[in-house]
Amino acid sequence: MAMWGMWIAGGAMALAAIFDHVAGMVAATTVLFPLLIAWTAWMGRRWSPT
Repeated sequence: MAMWGMWIAGGAMALAAIFDHVAGMVAATTVLFPLLIAWTAWMGRRWSPT
């Protein structure tokens, strides 16, 4: 679920950047980075060798 949220937020950030919409970039980043951190932690635990 976090992966899809990251894809959507990343796409929204790209569109906001294309259209030079600063508030949209800030909002998309606010959503994207917590999801990225959660996804990275989950993948780290999932692929842990122990």
